[in-house]
Amino acid sequence: MTAAENKSTALEFFDQAWVKADFDAYERYVDPGLVLHLAGYPEPFVGREAALDWVRTYHSAFPHIEFTVEAVLAEEDHVALRWHSEQRHEGVYLGVKPLGTVVNMDALQMFRLADGKIVEVWIMFDPLNVMQQLGVLPAGLMPKPVLAIVNTVRRVRNRS
Repeated sequence: MTAAENKSTALEFFDQAWVKADFDAYERYVDPGLVLHLAGYPEPFVGREAALDWVRTYHSAFPHIEFTVEAVLAEEDHVALRWHSEQRHEGVYLGVKPLGTVVNMDALQMFRLADGKIVEVWIMFDPLNVMQQLGVLPAGLMPKPVLAIVNTVRRVRNRS
């Protein structure tokens, strides 16, 4: 596939799966062996179904998301998006009950494609900022001991 074809596929997938919340897009665009890397998560989600489970959970917490794609770059089998989103917290997210808070997020998302299917995704954003916008953590820089506790709790929760 050319870089232009991969760019088109990644943008179509993003529009269908994220902007329109069409979860069937995962079947059409994503390889069953997908590896999804998310900022703030210690391990990637391996497999299309594991990624889709996370996506469904995220969309249930933030069911109405407004996206603005601000930049797209494609080279060979990689496509990068820079996007902004705004969403209201209306469902449980990482154990946090719905607060109705509006969250703004800027992210970089990198896709790697093979044979016209998405096989790897990296989504980089600031999870600390999201938790601060939700009011779960105080604004400003977190003291190192608090960050150590947060990371330890996250690792323990992911093992169970």
